[in-house]
Amino acid sequence: MLIQDYFDEIIRFQITNKETASEAGFRLWNLIERVPRLEMAEDITTGFAISVLSQKDPLIRRELNSHVVTTRAQLFRILNGVSLKRRHDEFEACETDTKRARITDYKFNGSCHFCGNRGHKIEDCRKRRDIMKLKTSDKDKTVTCFTCGKSGHLSPSCPDKKLGAVPATRKEVQICTRRTVRGDPHQDE
Repeated sequence: MLIQDYFDEIIRFQITNKETASEAGFRLWNLIERVPRLEMAEDITTGFAISVLSQKDPLIRRELNSHVVTTRAQLFRILNGVSLKRRHDEFEACETDTKRARITDYKFNGSCHFCGNRGHKIEDCRKRRDIMKLKTSDKDKTVTCFTCGKSGHLSPSCPDKKLGAVPATRKEVQICTRRTVRGDPHQDE
């Protein structure tokens, strides 16, 4: 075998489905050490192994890149903590962690906590929605405008204010000052 054949073997390295992360790391380490006349320091060999493993699995990449790893012992200690149980073919194709879609095609068999009818939840209750609409429309009728004094709207949406019919009046807020006596903060002086 030529030198480039050894490196090709390392580059084509794949993690098998039945292999743990530490087993894959050990197999890769052995491939790197088999290259003839290659004398690298342990931290360089470790960095090379981390680079190859990180390209092969996103879970391993996330774990190894969150630590500073310089020795073989550190590498294998971290790889022992990585679980590849959830790794499937779709995880190899898609490197991002995506949430599974919720299944919403089921019929709710419980009863509504608002109306008591079966088949829907309180957030889907039509009676509750209709009552809430009535309450909000009644609320709009009882509010009083701070600018013109008429009921039915608020000051920011005052029609008189927009037309300039309301004279600019100065509104004051009365502030009550209280003094406290030592010992009883509620007693006025």
